[in-house]
Amino acid sequence: MIVDEAQNLTPHEVKTIITRSGDGTKIVLTGDPGQIDNPYVDSASNGLTIAADAFRNEKVSGHIVLAKGERSELAELAAEPPLSRLIAYALVAASAAVGCSSVGASAVRTGPLRLPPHVGAVELYAAGEQVAGADLGVIEVHAAQSEATIDTLLRVFVQKVAQIGGNAAVVESVRARFEIVSHPHVETYTYACGYTPRARGPACIR
Repeated sequence: MIVDEAQNLTPHEVKTIITRSGDGTKIVLTGDPGQIDNPYVDSASNGLTIAADAFRNEKVSGHIVLAKGERSELAELAAEPPLSRLIAYALVAASAAVGCSSVGASAVRTGPLRLPPHVGAVELYAAGEQVAGADLGVIEVHAAQSEATIDTLLRVFVQKVAQIGGNAAVVESVRARFEIVSHPHVETYTYACGYTPRARGPACIR
C-alpha cells in the first residue's frame, strides 16, 4: 500500500490507515514536509512526520530521507526558500470559516493609494530589506495554540496583502506569548461555535 503526499494528512488520518493494515501488509508513506498544502498541519505536526518519529526505533519500519529533490531546481527553490525570496500565490477570495478557529487578521490602509485586489504572486521580505514601491497599509495576523503556526499565518498574511492590492510585503516582526496556568479552570456551560445565548427568566447565561 503506497500513500503519496502523506505530509498533507493529519496524524489521526495516518493512524487510521496504519491500524487497518493486516498481516503481510507493507505500507509506504511518501511526501515532503516542506511542501504542505493543508492549512491545518505544518512541517512538525503532519501525519508523515509524526509517523516517522513514532516508528523510528521499531524493527518493522524504516525511514529514508532524500538529501535533494528529484523534480527540478525550480521545485527545490519553491519548496523551502529563504524568507526574503519567498513567493506565495495569493487567493483573493476569502475561504469560508469551518468550525471554531482562533486565526484572525486585520488590514489597515495607511496611504492615499487605493488599488483593486491583486491576483498573482506576493513577494515577502524580511525586516530591514529595501523594497521599491508605495506603502499601502499594515497587516496583522494572529492565532492561538495549535493553529499558531508559521504555515497558517503566512497564508492568511499573503491573502490580506493581496486584498488591499499589494504584490510585496515586509514581515517586520513575529511575536509569541506563552502563559503557564497553575490552577484548574472549570467551564460549567459549553456551546457550539456561533451559538447565541438566550435569556431565561431574570438571568442570561453567557
